Amino acid sequence: MGAWYIVDGAVLERLPCSNIFCARPKLRATNANLPLVKAAVHRLKVFRWGRAPESILPCSRKSTYPFPTLPTAQPCAQPSAWPSLPPAHTPTQSIKRLNATCDWRAQAKPESVVCAACAKNSRSHYMHVVGHDLLGRPIIYSCLALAENKVYEDNRDHMIQTFETAIKCMPPGVEQWVWVCDFEGFGMSDALNVKIAKAFLDISAAHYPERLGQFVLLDAPPLFSMLWKAIQSFVDPKTHKKIRFVPYDANSKKAAEPGGGQFARLLAESFDETTQAWLAREVAENRDKRVAKTKHYHVGNIHRAASAGQLQGLCKQLSSNVVEVRQNIANSREGTSGHGPERYSHSRSEDGTASGHDARGTCTLLQMYQDQPAILEPQALVMRGKQSV
Repeated sequence: MGAWYIVDGAVLERLPCSNIFCARPKLRATNANLPLVKAAVHRLKVFRWGRAPESILPCSRKSTYPFPTLPTAQPCAQPSAWPSLPPAHTPTQSIKRLNATCDWRAQAKPESVVCAACAKNSRSHYMHVVGHDLLGRPIIYSCLALAENKVYEDNRDHMIQTFETAIKCMPPGVEQWVWVCDFEGFGMSDALNVKIAKAFLDISAAHYPERLGQFVLLDAPPLFSMLWKAIQSFVDPKTHKKIRFVPYDANSKKAAEPGGGQFARLLAESFDETTQAWLAREVAENRDKRVAKTKHYHVGNIHRAASAGQLQGLCKQLSSNVVEVRQNIANSREGTSGHGPERYSHSRSEDGTASGHDARGTCTLLQMYQDQPAILEPQALVMRGKQSV
């Protein structure tokens, strides 16, 4: 057990031999709720909170409780450099939510959840981590046009598996992800499938609170308004503020104007140049049916390549092609190289690469997989036949 601290009344523990702090849990440390906090803490394993500024002061703790008491002579004020804490719930509400999540994690074991549908058919879903934004948050990209499976249970499991992978891809101090949901391929069957959309809302709000940093709904068609009206009342107000509707206007006249279109502005605001080029290329490819039909996401193949050290050379190759990819994106906006995705090669190797673009993710993400193949487990082991579902 590490040293204990108080930051604006929140109980924090510093993990031994690290600069990672854990909220245990995010409650006010008052004498009245210390027994409740104690009961909850014993059930909570790890809740990473971030890097600590040097100005955080340690607080004393009573021998009868493994918790600090609020200091009287020198209170621990919340430093401006520390990430702002979310508004505190009442102790009873927080304990209930925490206990519910602990019970769910104990029963569902989300860290061990695998998508059985993808294990049988890698074209079942197209939702996975593809890189990181400017804040270091993992980027989840999904495209409906490339997902064949519409079964509720399969989509729920795939969603949980993707969320758990995103958490593993978080660098120290990062607690949220960004989700870019591409509505290319959205049809009537999707508009009527309220159950899958509500599953995301329920799972996110109940068991992954505050994990969603930004939710980009890319190119949502008018048909989506039917589904949005059905689920809007279930959207948490905090989540609602993080939702951003962005049209895909890369091939419009506005894209050639100074500042570009809304899609270009989204990329420039949130991602570095390499990630901008990757997302622009990926989104454009997925709108070309000839290219899209050749694409699938096979996490087992990525794990196999990473374990064999084969991603190292690929990362260097992709990095050397970044300038060319950026120029292609710029040319498409200016209209000098065809119309949008039609300029791309339709050939794609088995590992997912085509003309300097790797649909599996950015070169920095692939380097992370190269260094830590275990991030892709257990889904990768199941898809490689080394573990049963």
